[in-house]
Amino acid sequence: MGEFKVHHVRFFEYTPQAINSLAYEKSTQRLAVSRSDGSIEIWSKADNWYQEKVIPGTEGHSVEALVWLGTRLFSGGLDSNVTEYDLVSLQMKNEADNQLAAGTEDGCVVIFSTDGDDLQHVRAFDKQEGRILCIAWHTAEGLVVTGGIDNIRIWGAQSGHALQRLTLGRQDRGKETIVWCLAVTSDLTIVSGDSRGKTSFWNGKQGTLIKSIQSHKADVLTVAVDEEETNVFSSGVDPTVVKFSYMSPSGNSSWRTWVRSTVLSYHTHDVRACVVAGSTVVTGGTGTSLICSEVDSSKKKKFTRLPALPSHSMVSVAAEAGLLLLRYSTYLELWRLGHTTSSSNVNGEILSLRSKPLKLLQLKARPGETIVCSAISPDGTVVAFSDQEKIRVHKLTLTDLSSLTPSVKVSRISLSASHNSQPAHRLAITSDGSHIIAASGSPSLQIWDISSGSAALEHTLCPATEKREPFTVLTVSDNGRYAATACAGGSVHLYDIKDGQVVHHQATALSFTPGGRTLLVTYTDHTVYEFDVGKQEYTSWSRSSSHRFPKQWLQQRGCLRRVTCRPGHTQQVFLCSEQTMLAINRSQPMPEGNYSLLKGGNQTSTTDQPRPLIACSKYKFILHMDFLSEDTLVVVERTPMAIQDTLPPTLRQKKFGT
Repeated sequence: MGEFKVHHVRFFEYTPQAINSLAYEKSTQRLAVSRSDGSIEIWSKADNWYQEKVIPGTEGHSVEALVWLGTRLFSGGLDSNVTEYDLVSLQMKNEADNQLAAGTEDGCVVIFSTDGDDLQHVRAFDKQEGRILCIAWHTAEGLVVTGGIDNIRIWGAQSGHALQRLTLGRQDRGKETIVWCLAVTSDLTIVSGDSRGKTSFWNGKQGTLIKSIQSHKADVLTVAVDEEETNVFSSGVDPTVVKFSYMSPSGNSSWRTWVRSTVLSYHTHDVRACVVAGSTVVTGGTGTSLICSEVDSSKKKKFTRLPALPSHSMVSVAAEAGLLLLRYSTYLELWRLGHTTSSSNVNGEILSLRSKPLKLLQLKARPGETIVCSAISPDGTVVAFSDQEKIRVHKLTLTDLSSLTPSVKVSRISLSASHNSQPAHRLAITSDGSHIIAASGSPSLQIWDISSGSAALEHTLCPATEKREPFTVLTVSDNGRYAATACAGGSVHLYDIKDGQVVHHQATALSFTPGGRTLLVTYTDHTVYEFDVGKQEYTSWSRSSSHRFPKQWLQQRGCLRRVTCRPGHTQQVFLCSEQTMLAINRSQPMPEGNYSLLKGGNQTSTTDQPRPLIACSKYKFILHMDFLSEDTLVVVERTPMAIQDTLPPTLRQKKFGT
């Protein structure tokens, strides 16, 4: 594949947010994840746990609980609002089975109806003393179960009156016992987790305690029941995940009870949320990553860690100018990359810098707004970003860029007020900087001409599909003629930017080859396809090779987030996932049988026989990868250790021998 100089970037101080709650929707296999900044992510289990949507958080809006009603998503938070979300525009829809139950800080349960498109207040239950900290439905019996301070209450959903009160004991006389979480099975067995570190099982019909197990060393914050209702999982401040099974203590007895069967120690920090998604247990919390493990403990204990990295890159490269645009939640940073004149024949050697990376500019969003996406032109003279309200475009004048003291002047390009400017989910700028391509939440593609110094809307293009799905990927050919999008439904659409026409497994990355003749598409099953734009068909390489990737390639972890061709070498395709850089040499036939992607560790010698597929696991986690020139790569990395350093301290536990 050749030798490359790699800009190994670690000055992007991306800080992932803690997980507050999880909710799983069985029919669509979608997992909703809320984070401490109020944002909500939608992950597709069917697509190899691909993060397909992100609903940005807003200032003052917290999301402490999530629930699916069919394919509708609702949240509740400390701002006292119950909110529904539009999963196409990725914005709040309403503030206000077909009923929701919400518990409040002042001890009241409120029932909402979700009939139609609105959220209607139905009734409020009798007020109790103290806060309601958790709530669960038993729809068959028409009951609502709530947890608070020192007690669990069972309510009639129709009458609004408390039917039973279950009292918890105190570990210390003056210390309250807080019920943090609840789950209810179909036979009205209530499972609770509390501040004593106990997981308790109650008979909801008789109001008696079946069993209480000291499962954790600190507060139990989350419990979940599997679909068969034979397994319960609990976790909390003590980050072990404990599995309880409904089984007979002895093989000869028909009597069954709840027993602790397995302890999983995959987390390092507080676990705040746990759900069962089919045969998988998904947990998350302060440690920011999602952990997926198998429900069946008889299988080998394997787990998958899903890093808290957005599927849409937060980094844009201005290759001609040697600049990086870094996107944070409320501001952008523009950096000049370091420069070296040194060279070496030793693989992996660090070259001395003639000039160090330098931050040139910071652009802030409006107060209270979150930046959703951003883009920069190849020459670094145009920067565009979108918040939840509108697109903002800036013209940059770069002076003495290679000197020790470069200067940057910023002027704003206003979008025409006469046109319907919509906020964008994805942005791209053509290679000559004359047009901005905005993929909006309508969903539609807006083409803005900025060549005259002001922005004028040229075309609004809608994908040729009846089903409305948000855009997940956007790319533009280097000749500025074509744009391509991928949608959450799995479809890929091609657009002619000049003529304003739509040219007729879920795609994870798109890239045009040099000249815009073909389009490369990667999917969640790790396959790569190439589409000939002019002939409207797959290329000969794709027809012969796309279905022949070896098992080792298809079974790798993570999703392919980036795909691009090496400049001047169109046969060489480079890709990256969260933890691996990969390369395809299309001049070589696909390998047969067992094939090692890694040869001789993480390094490959340039004297080796050409190989069709190569992987490099040197970098972790990869936020972005791109070419600056034929022999120069830039890789933006945020290491697990750097993320670990941003997290709060964990529960201190005494270990043997210390």
